[in-house]
Amino acid sequence: MKLTFRKLSVMGLLWLLYGLSLSAQNRTVTGTVTDDKNSPLPGATIRLKNSSIAAVSDNKGNFTMSVPDGNGVLIFSFTGMETKEVSLQNRSNVNLALQYANTNLSDVVVIGYGTVKKRDLTGTVSTVKGAELTKSAVSSLEQGLQGRMSGVAVTQNDAAPGGGLSVQVRGVSTLLGSSEPLYVIDGVPVANARASLQQAGPQEQNHIIMTNTNPLSSIAPADIESIEVLKDASATAIYGSRGANGVVLVTTKKGKAGKGRISFNTSQGIATVSKKLDMLNAYEYAQYVNEAYKNAGFSDSDLPYSGTNGKLSPDQIREHFGEGINWQDVIYRSARIQNYELGISGGTDRSTYSIMGNYLVQEGVIKGSEFKRGGLRLNLDNQVNDWLKTSTNLSFSRSGNALVRTAATTSGLEGGIVRGALNYQPIPYYTVDSNNQVHVIDYTKDRTVSQDIFNRFGASPLRYTDEVKSRQTINSGFGGFNAYITLPKGFMFQTRLGANYFDQLNETYYPRTVSEGRATNGKAIVSSSVYTSLLTENLLTYKRETGKHRFDAMGGFSYETSMSRFRTSETRNFADDKLGYYSLKDGLSVAPTVTGTTAWQLASFIARANYAYADKYLFTYTFRADGSSRLAKKWDSFNSVALAWRMSEEPFIKELNVFSDLKLRAGYGESGNQAVSPYSSKGILSGIVASIGNQLVSGVDQTSLPNTGLKWEHSGQYNIGLDAAFADRFNFTLNVYQRKTRDLLQQITIPASTGFTVATVNAGSMRNNGIELEVGATVVKSTFNWNISANISRNRNEITDLGPVEEQFANRLGAGYGLDAKPFIQKKGYSVGTVWGFVEDGIFQNQKDVDDYKSVQQNAKIGQMRYKDLNGDGALNDLDRQKIGDINPDFTWGFTNNFSYKNFDLSILITGVQGNDVLNANLLNFYTLNGSGNIPRYIYESTWKGENSTNKVIQANQGNTTSANFSRSFLEDGSFIRIKNVQLGYNLPKIRGIYSARVFLNAINLATFTKYKGYDPEVSAFENANMRGVDLGSYPQSRTVSIGANVTF
Repeated sequence: MKLTFRKLSVMGLLWLLYGLSLSAQNRTVTGTVTDDKNSPLPGATIRLKNSSIAAVSDNKGNFTMSVPDGNGVLIFSFTGMETKEVSLQNRSNVNLALQYANTNLSDVVVIGYGTVKKRDLTGTVSTVKGAELTKSAVSSLEQGLQGRMSGVAVTQNDAAPGGGLSVQVRGVSTLLGSSEPLYVIDGVPVANARASLQQAGPQEQNHIIMTNTNPLSSIAPADIESIEVLKDASATAIYGSRGANGVVLVTTKKGKAGKGRISFNTSQGIATVSKKLDMLNAYEYAQYVNEAYKNAGFSDSDLPYSGTNGKLSPDQIREHFGEGINWQDVIYRSARIQNYELGISGGTDRSTYSIMGNYLVQEGVIKGSEFKRGGLRLNLDNQVNDWLKTSTNLSFSRSGNALVRTAATTSGLEGGIVRGALNYQPIPYYTVDSNNQVHVIDYTKDRTVSQDIFNRFGASPLRYTDEVKSRQTINSGFGGFNAYITLPKGFMFQTRLGANYFDQLNETYYPRTVSEGRATNGKAIVSSSVYTSLLTENLLTYKRETGKHRFDAMGGFSYETSMSRFRTSETRNFADDKLGYYSLKDGLSVAPTVTGTTAWQLASFIARANYAYADKYLFTYTFRADGSSRLAKKWDSFNSVALAWRMSEEPFIKELNVFSDLKLRAGYGESGNQAVSPYSSKGILSGIVASIGNQLVSGVDQTSLPNTGLKWEHSGQYNIGLDAAFADRFNFTLNVYQRKTRDLLQQITIPASTGFTVATVNAGSMRNNGIELEVGATVVKSTFNWNISANISRNRNEITDLGPVEEQFANRLGAGYGLDAKPFIQKKGYSVGTVWGFVEDGIFQNQKDVDDYKSVQQNAKIGQMRYKDLNGDGALNDLDRQKIGDINPDFTWGFTNNFSYKNFDLSILITGVQGNDVLNANLLNFYTLNGSGNIPRYIYESTWKGENSTNKVIQANQGNTTSANFSRSFLEDGSFIRIKNVQLGYNLPKIRGIYSARVFLNAINLATFTKYKGYDPEVSAFENANMRGVDLGSYPQSRTVSIGANVTF
């Protein structure tokens, strides 16, 4: 009995010890889960790794759970936050602050005069990182913006190397001046006030070369860290008068603390013209010309290609010359592109540096064109001591641009090389000897043509690639120095000095072998333009955070002074064409030298205040007062206010465990426009030459009407936006806006009795309404990753008032050959870009049709176009015109796919424009159909060839003249879908001595799908926003394929 008791006692003791051990191993763990702002995260999941034990945080972010092992690992997760693993290490209390995941909410966004975290943003800002920018940007940063942002329309005006682009943010808001946004690089506004094409070009306006080197091509895209575009007035109002068209903030790369690094990037590519037009070959062309002459009443023996009297027939032409010459094949080439970039960066915790150099050689796809650029950039940041920090940004670039004359404001013999190549006869030069033997002349070596050929077609297109010389040389310097002084109690003082320098030298020579120089025995034009600007800004900022309250404010003063000067010299009548513009003194005839100097100043008071409560309720107020020397009423003020509600911080939203960010934004702000010439408010005195007593004397006369009431143009904009993010998988931004512009600056026609022709006034108003959507998503996230981003935007522009005039028209397209037309109307109720013209009503099919309508349309003929008498007054005149088209698109969009698998990455950017018209001025020539030049095959096959054969294209007839009635025939659908960029990359495995290495294959403008029958629907010969979307035989788009490497040591 005693032994049994002992056994039971021992067994009980063992069970007790075992139970105590179990109790010791099971541990209660408590804690709190918050975000990086110490706000609780209700609904966060806390799980013990490799087990099914888990807990969920309550409304205050607190949790309690029991775990069997004090050395386990807890996994914390919450929608939209980065998942974290924490080792217990026998702790019973674990508090953790989770960071936001890849929703970019903690990203720093550059705004005017400062930065802000994306989640705290109250305005509308779109961002493109430098890595994305360089995929589709060759020579200019704007190229990289295409298709990547909603509400930002980028158009390649002229696809020549280094050629200009136009950027519009949320439509056109002015009738006078540029609609381009303000560019700010590293805090310093960059403007360009070089001489206009008219001031710097030949006195014969029709001989102007329309291509002008893009000033922003002086900035290498590889130098850029990021670009932010401020779109709504609450974001742009801080820039006052210069923010009316939006603001583009460019941040260049800076050094980072750590071991110094050397980066080298290079790419080598080939560019080819993306499309060629299908023109008539030699045989078809001869048939077409004969048909035109026959329809005009010429006998068979008198036809140009009759086969009699020493003239060849179409069949003989095919026998001797085959297809003939395709002049597009002659002037276009496979062009080489070379790009080299070298960077050195590094520093310590107190000082960083970045030095970047670049060199670009970009041949044009048209022979004779080439763009070269070399540049150097230096960025220094230095923490001098505990209270002083400095930042220095310096850059210099030099570029040379060899130009060819493409878009031209005339046609015929001087219509530019593109139109010349299309219109030129495809029949080679030849002679017929006394034995009727045909001898073909090698046009590549002997470019001499008969007087008859020259009078009909002008000089060989090859003379424009090789003998016409035109060059632009640009030196550009830019710099800024910033000092930041930390003051007590949250204050900081910042002072900034900025400077711009830009000089451009234009040199052009037209030899006597081309029409432009033939009558003057050669013509040389040399002009120079210099622009300088100095900026000083002093700002005081204040920041304070108390509990749930966060407040910051900024105030200061800015002053900028600018000057622009130009000088143009023209000399003619040279002994030969050997020296050209290198020796102006050799010309016997000298045109008067034209010079000009303008200067202007802008002074501004700036203020902004931001307030946030509990990171949920955000408020921003901005004020700017600008004083401009350009205006009579110099000073005006611009205010904006913006509110944002971060609904995702509300407990009832957090409990849903759906949104990682949900923010509602609303704002209103005003900005101004002073885009008039510096002396528009004053009566300008100009020198004149007059005859008094049969003697020429010089004098002074008032040449412009003063306006002592000229004031600011105002734009007020409402914006409502919604930002939403669902974990790190999906996010979108939606914006709806309305912008109203009043007191429009414009030039109106005034009675001749005043002694003047136009006056600059404030009159009228305009409205832009729009909606924008940007979407991002992570479709697959694993070893294989797939991310997409997309945007779509729609803008509607309307002129709501024109003041004292009912309607007015923008300038004519050019001179002669139908270009005298003024198709762009400005009229209440219509958009800027509305095309006005006659309405076609089919073809006169027979004599009865002609007789019945002859009283209305006096030039009515069989086989010619009939136009509607819209007002029914029995006469066809300008009163019968109406809206026939619109240059503005219905919507624009972009769609990007990014894929990665192990070391491989692939990105595809597709862009599109829908619903816009393009004014194809080349059709003015083609649709004349009088046999004076070559035409596209589709037009010839569509011509009227007899009663009821067609009702759209007129009869080919040697007696036809260019239509004086501008109609829908000269407009085409400009909608397109473009595979803008495809890049395939491979990150090489680690190599000793190399930090990283990547090779890539890149394609730009890979394919375009469009109904437009010209070269490319993305075209705009004029920089003027009132005359966008015009194709004057512009430089065509090219397809570029390149290989490259990025290496960092």
